[in-house]
Amino acid sequence: MAEPLGLHCDGERLGLSPLPFEIRRRLWWHFLTRDGRAGEDYGLENRKDISDGTLPLNVDDADLYLGMKELPTAKRGWTLMTFSLINIDLVRLMQKLASIVTSSSPLSSLSEDARAQIINETRERIEERLEHCNPVIPQHRLTLLCSRFLLRKLDFITRLQWLSLKPLASREEFATEENLIEALEILTPRLVSEDDLLKQFAWARKAYPQYYVTMYVLQHLCVKPEGPSVDKAWEAVEIAFQQWDNFSSGFGSKSAVLAALKAKAVSVREKVQNRNLGGEARNSESDLGLERGHSPSGIGAGPAYLMDNNEFCFDINSDEWPNWATLAQGFQLDGQKFPGIFWQ
Repeated sequence: MAEPLGLHCDGERLGLSPLPFEIRRRLWWHFLTRDGRAGEDYGLENRKDISDGTLPLNVDDADLYLGMKELPTAKRGWTLMTFSLINIDLVRLMQKLASIVTSSSPLSSLSEDARAQIINETRERIEERLEHCNPVIPQHRLTLLCSRFLLRKLDFITRLQWLSLKPLASREEFATEENLIEALEILTPRLVSEDDLLKQFAWARKAYPQYYVTMYVLQHLCVKPEGPSVDKAWEAVEIAFQQWDNFSSGFGSKSAVLAALKAKAVSVREKVQNRNLGGEARNSESDLGLERGHSPSGIGAGPAYLMDNNEFCFDINSDEWPNWATLAQGFQLDGQKFPGIFWQ
């Protein structure tokens, strides 16, 4: 909708005065960054080319006013635009990495060193903006913590994505203790925050659920249900699902996939517990306690409407991985399978 309105066009070439020039620029880049977030929410790849275009200025709203003859000079310190500009940097980073993947043939030519260098270049630009933040001012503190968190999450996720594209990548390469520790370091502060300065921003934890890192933790628990960090991993998963319980219906098919993956992890954990106790693994759904969304040992498996195994096209008691392509196709956002759930 923004493109037919011409918001992406250069305001100077259109002969616009300074105020609408800058406001249009802010709007266009805001739409692009939200487009990237929508892609993450609904599992859709954002192919919009955002490599070109002049960025908004790092200025406060009060620096812009009707009748101004020229735009102000960008500030070096923190402004209300600082975090938006960092978000733009992160979305451009995502696009650059995605472009390298799509243009690489064969995929084995993907270089982890090249990926890490691109991440570090973005990190340097972001840290230049953050060095002017005062951590005792709540808005500055939020900018500091969120910016570093988002970059670390992006670094972690893309590293695993690139690894998965390698021809000989195996489950064991992903499910390492080091990766699980890093995932929990990224995830846990977003689930439980005791920072008094940021209490006014507690809504952000619910507004931006951490799908991908949670998904990695669940995949790790399916492959390696035992280890020194497993208890912490389950604690993080439980907190995440409790926070999502009342509003997961608005997050598209990912909530269904996560619930299915959690059911698989619960099943694997039960088998290990029974083996360790010298008993035989229980195979029935009632033994696992997964009917109607309940689970053994107090481990919630997700909303009841997501827990029908036939809907997921895989048996949670099987040692084989589910067919994720079939699973994803079963939860397209066409409203046919669960009408009304995704768009309430």
